[in-house]
Amino acid sequence: MEPYPSDSQIFDPVLQISCLDATIATKPVFEKYRNVILTSGTVSPLEMYCQILDFHPKVSRAFDIVLPRNAI
Repeated sequence: MEPYPSDSQIFDPVLQISCLDATIATKPVFEKYRNVILTSGTVSPLEMYCQILDFHPKVSRAFDIVLPRNAI
């Protein structure tokens, strides 16, 4: 929800709705191809995404990364 612009006294909010269901985009890919490689820098925990996307990986790897505070 975005409020009205600060230079205006007219209340004209904008409500933005987004579908964040990854299965909508990935289901056709899993149906079309036998092998799919998924990568992400932010997907965690991996097991939860396997359940959400309704697939059973043959190989699954997760790597921890430690960044110095000044790199964040």
